[in-house]
Amino acid sequence: EGSGIFRDLLSWGQLWRFMISALLFTVASGLVLMAYCIRTSPMEVVTFGYSYLPISAVLSYFAFNRRYGRLEWLSVGMLSLGVFAFVLLREESREGKELRFQMKGLLLVFASVCCSATGSILAERVFKERSWGDAKQDRFYIMKFHLDLTATFVAALLWAVPLKRVVIFRDFMLRWEKSEDWFGNWGASQYIMVAVMVAHGWAAGLITREFSTVIRSVVQTLALLSTWLIGDPLR
Repeated sequence: EGSGIFRDLLSWGQLWRFMISALLFTVASGLVLMAYCIRTSPMEVVTFGYSYLPISAVLSYFAFNRRYGRLEWLSVGMLSLGVFAFVLLREESREGKELRFQMKGLLLVFASVCCSATGSILAERVFKERSWGDAKQDRFYIMKFHLDLTATFVAALLWAVPLKRVVIFRDFMLRWEKSEDWFGNWGASQYIMVAVMVAHGWAAGLITREFSTVIRSVVQTLALLSTWLIGDPLR
């Protein structure tokens, strides 16, 4: 598209619109890390993470004034409760005992989900040109670049923060500081995972722009359930 594309890619007037979303996504990841640091089990994080769907539906109702009908609210509720029950019973069957949740971990995961859903709703407003400011952009790949660039900028700022001084992160950070590699010992599976996550991020953003955060959440939930049922069935 010519040299003018670089001016659009590096336009501060368009970049700042994604700053709050990037900050919320980073905070959401930090809250999940905090949950793991207080020994919250991965099962609890995954199970309660599916509250993203009903939370995003509620936020979408207020952010876009979407008038969902009773049948749609009932469908969201049934799908959310069904996923909770499926994941919980599946993990209890694996462990062979009743699983117990810790309140602090659940609150951290719930706060993480709220931050992530809010960030997605704000990003959707930018994608659909309903955000604040006069800088408008209708090309998706430029908007996705802006979102990723602001997220990288926020992550770089956090990289410089001495988290080991924070009590809850101290043991975790000191343990990883002893590693000789910045990002651990990578193999082929890690590179494949990164490639899949990048593709997932672009697909999720495109679905959010063309449809909504709620539709993306439904598709993502059904895709994960299908993956479990096909690729990792209970024996």
